[in-house]
This record gives sequence, C-alpha cells and structure tokens, in this order.
Amino acid sequence: MAEEKKRIMFVMPSVSEKWNDNTRELLNRYVSPGFEVNLVNVKYGGIESIPGLVMAVTLPYIIHEILEAAQEGYDAIIPNCCSDPGVAETRSVVNVPVVGPAESALHIACTLGYRIGIIEVGGTPPNWAHQLVKKHGLSDRFASVRSVALAVEDCGDAKLTLDALHEASLKAVEQDRAEVLVFGCTGLTGYAEELQRRLDIPVVEPSLAALKMAEVLIAMNLKHSRLAFPLESAFGAGAGAEVKYPPTLKPYS
Repeated sequence: MAEEKKRIMFVMPSVSEKWNDNTRELLNRYVSPGFEVNLVNVKYGGIESIPGLVMAVTLPYIIHEILEAAQEGYDAIIPNCCSDPGVAETRSVVNVPVVGPAESALHIACTLGYRIGIIEVGGTPPNWAHQLVKKHGLSDRFASVRSVALAVEDCGDAKLTLDALHEASLKAVEQDRAEVLVFGCTGLTGYAEELQRRLDIPVVEPSLAALKMAEVLIAMNLKHSRLAFPLESAFGAGAGAEVKYPPTLKPYS
C-alpha cells in the first residue's frame, strides 16, 4: 500500500488567480516525491499582494485560509507573499509549520554568500526591505535593495520582466557588491533560474524556498518552538479580553 503523501497548502494572498498557474507549475516541478502541493486564494482582499493597507485588509482572509488548511489536516502551510502575512499570528494557534517565503529565502541565502541583495517590484513601500531584514536579524548581511520599474501586475510579460530584473540585479552585484540575490516578491515566480544563469550567482525564489523549507521541517518532524510561539486559542481563551471576530475567522481546534 502506497504511503500517503504529505500535503502542503499555499495560501495565495490575492483574490485573483492570475498568478496561480505559474506558481503551480513551478511548485509541481520542484516538489519532492512523497509531497503534494495545493493552492487556495483568499476570498476577499487585494488583487495584488503588496505591503501596506492592501495587505492589512487582506490579512484576516489569509489567516482564515491558514486556519482552514490546518483544520483540513495539511502538514504545512505557506502564505505565498514576501510580507510573510499571517505567519507570526498563526504559529501560536496551529500545530503544523507555518512557513514564510521571505524568511525562508533570506536564511537560505545566508548559506550561499555573505552579502544579500533584494530585488523587489515597483510600488513597494519605502524601507520595506530594510524592515524585513532587520526583523529577521540579518541587517549585517544586507547589501542593498533594488527595485524593477514594474508593478506586480506587469510581471506576466516574461521578456519585459526578465530584462528589468537583469538590469536591477547587475546594479546590485556591480555597485552594491551583493553576492546572493533574493526576490522580494512572489509575483516574480519563474524568473530565478534564467536570471541565475545570466548572472552566474545564486538567485533565491521565495515560493520555492518556502516549499523546500516546509518539506525539510515535515521530514525532520520539526515544528515551531512553543517557547517562542506559546500555544493559544484562535479566539483568545484565557487571555481575559473579549474580541468580536469577523465571520471569516472560524474557530480552530
């Protein structure tokens, strides 16, 4: 009898499915034997997944899908955005790994070189990348952030996007002395391999990094430390405070 596959859910933080096919194709190409990947979109929120107000509006629905996936027995859950939305909020609630694409990509990059450059899309709030590396304690490994002159919705044009990524990446390498590059947006899925070939340095794709991190945690039977993320109820049991939750946040047990 074949062993049941371990299931990993990617929560797509957009109401649009326009990025689903590219993401699914990449993940299915790299997922290891014995693992299965599924995608689900939020029901409400932004069309583009960008930090700031749009992400704040979308966050409750990301959390809802994370809790739903945990209820359905998924072995790991990944909110597929480089803001790592809902990761910190749900690690103390669910009993399976909740893996952040940016956190995974940055820490993998640290094993490949000393100076990390982040390549992000246009429209990202100022200092977002600096705040990201500071949050993960990696400021001393940070070379720079370079933005491509494209909005997230323009990244479907392969030639335009790749040329823009190449131009920004060359500046990061030649001017900022970056040794490893990390994409600062999961909307750039599918471009790392060709960019890496052009530049001859590692380019880390956050969605793929999160997939592999989730596989490792599942295979090693590891979950997040309860000293760092004490287990609590999704509805604040014992916290001494009453909260009126939106209907999208169903109880998790």
